[in-house]
Amino acid sequence: MFFDVREADPNATLPTTLTTVVSSGYFEALGIPIQRGRTFDDRDQEGMPLVAVINEEAARRYFPGEDPTGRRLKLGESSAEVPWWEIVGVVGSTKNLGLDQPPFPEVFAVHQQVGGGQNQLFC
Repeated sequence: MFFDVREADPNATLPTTLTTVVSSGYFEALGIPIQRGRTFDDRDQEGMPLVAVINEEAARRYFPGEDPTGRRLKLGESSAEVPWWEIVGVVGSTKNLGLDQPPFPEVFAVHQQVGGGQNQLFC
């Protein structure tokens, strides 16, 4: 995972997040509050610019004191030939790794843009 706000440091540890593919309406259905920006909607389809939503823990850890909406991220190294994703929203953190675990940074992608439906750890 690489955020465009970070200087490219070959010795730095890349941020690690849980990446979850969801359908539009996911956050509303689970009652996960929107903190900033928006969640996924009809604009977010295959062939359109890639967008992502992050949770509050990712915003706190990787964008301290900043609004991350409008920033970009890559699923991979900064030099990787993979597309940039625009962060369009921040949602409340959940405990996807277990109720006894603190919230983990999470990036959400919308099924309509990427397909699938898995939870994975990316760095």
